[in-house]
Amino acid sequence: GSLSHMGEALHADACALLHAIKLAESQGMGRVVFETDCIGIQQAATTTALDRSNLGTLFREIKYLL
Repeated sequence: GSLSHMGEALHADACALLHAIKLAESQGMGRVVFETDCIGIQQAATTTALDRSNLGTLFREIKYLL
């Protein structure tokens, strides 16, 4: 699909990951491996630290769903 109103590549990657997680969940997939070449997404999805960046809310939703 296409994404609009993305401020940076990290934002687009995070939205794409969130969409993929929701799609896998809606299809009843319980154990899924997501791959990314974006180190920022990987770090944001695996850290336990509070992210206060402008994308922090999006990263929290991703971590919650994972």
